[in-house]
Amino acid sequence: MNMQGVQGAVYQMLNHGVSTGGLFLIVGMLSDRRHTRLIAEYGGLKKVMPRLVAVLPDHHACRRSACRG
Repeated sequence: MNMQGVQGAVYQMLNHGVSTGGLFLIVGMLSDRRHTRLIAEYGGLKKVMPRLVAVLPDHHACRRSACRG
């Protein structure tokens, strides 16, 4: 265990906290706008939250070719 390992662990914990908080924020926004927690009711998010959909990556495009590496 050295200084670089400790710094990496602290950085990882900070990243985990920020990303987890962001995900909970998005889930809270979705739940507030859709007024439900049923996953089956979450189709058509583009109509309800167009700016969020514009920011999220297109997973279908990643499956085609761009993200395969």
